[in-house]
Amino acid sequence: FDRAKRDEILAGAFVVDLKQTQKRRLLVFDDLYRSGATAAAVTRLLLSDGAAAQVYLLTLTQTRKNL
Repeated sequence: FDRAKRDEILAGAFVVDLKQTQKRRLLVFDDLYRSGATAAAVTRLLLSDGAAAQVYLLTLTQTRKNL
């Protein structure tokens, strides 16, 4: 899927527990970084609804681009 379609699919896919995230610095692990859509959706949610102070991202792999 392209980035816009991924964003559409991920809308509403995650929820946060404000008690666990509010004013905290959080580290998000993503096992596969492809378009960045999942990482962006989770980060937006943690910063907005979750009221996180900061969000950091660690990815372990990146897909190859077909040349």
